[in-house]
Amino acid sequence: MLRVTDLSGKFLPALQNLYESAFPKYERRDFTDLLELLPNKAMHIYVAVLDDVFAGFCIFWHLDDFVFLEHLAVVEELRGRQIGQQLIKWLSAQTNQQIILEVEMPTNEDSRRRITFYKRLGFILHQEVKYEQPPYVKEGSPVPMLLFSRYQPESKFILGSYIKEIEAQVYKVNYK
Repeated sequence: MLRVTDLSGKFLPALQNLYESAFPKYERRDFTDLLELLPNKAMHIYVAVLDDVFAGFCIFWHLDDFVFLEHLAVVEELRGRQIGQQLIKWLSAQTNQQIILEVEMPTNEDSRRRITFYKRLGFILHQEVKYEQPPYVKEGSPVPMLLFSRYQPESKFILGSYIKEIEAQVYKVNYK
């Protein structure tokens, strides 16, 4: 795992390509906007490298009381080799804090597979919570999503406070 800290990384073009192909425009930032967040100490971009070949990435935020996994993707040709699972295990080993993530609604085989992937890794689906991903741009629309956590939160109130912090610190941070 290599942390992206500036614009000089040799894997930056591959990261951009996978980031833009793995997530629809409404589920991601413009790549230039993402790179503008590199100085933000809370935001972390890591690339996974196998034998000096770009294999995937994860973008996460260390917030006050938890970690928010914003994006995770593996190069299509390398899927099925447990790289995504290794990324999650690596992230889990980096923190004892709660990990929160969002997944799109189960509308097709890919989204159902992602939901199954996180459940298999022990993440808890919070269907009792109506969650919408805030838009990445001020004039955008929220996107209905499912919310997962690594541990069962102590209460719905705590989960609600996580959601408010994600909105303020992750999404609205880039509004212009």
